[in-house]
Amino acid sequence: MHTRELTSRGFSRPITPRGVLLLVGIVVVLVTGRCAPAKASLLPTCLNYEQREEFGSVLVDTRVPPTFDYVTWLWNIDDPTERSGYYEYSILINGRVVESRPQMKDDNLHSGLPASTEQGVNWRHGDTFALRAMHLSEAQNAIYVAAANACVIP
Repeated sequence: MHTRELTSRGFSRPITPRGVLLLVGIVVVLVTGRCAPAKASLLPTCLNYEQREEFGSVLVDTRVPPTFDYVTWLWNIDDPTERSGYYEYSILINGRVVESRPQMKDDNLHSGLPASTEQGVNWRHGDTFALRAMHLSEAQNAIYVAAANACVIP
């Protein structure tokens, strides 16, 4: 693979095709993450919610009292050879980012979000939950972007 040098402000080092793919993916995640949340009355609940896409799915579930208040989520990529690599994700509650981070994974991307932490309240029942994520697959030299998804926390 050849590299090309971009000669514009701030880019004095060569940018590889992988770097270009990563930049495009980050822009997509940032743009979709800034979209306004949909009306909650038009959205499904986050109880066993699944948004299917061509190459995988986003799954969201809510664990409610008496056990604990927790939203669990999973971004499943169907092909196991595509799952490992670099991910970036953001969790949005009512359109506001409450958690965002890059992560190296050797399997599907998954986590959970408690209703509250020592830092404060993350979500309340009736809020809208959305996952925005991208994944750089080195095996296929491709970027995956999670399907548009949103659900209401019951």
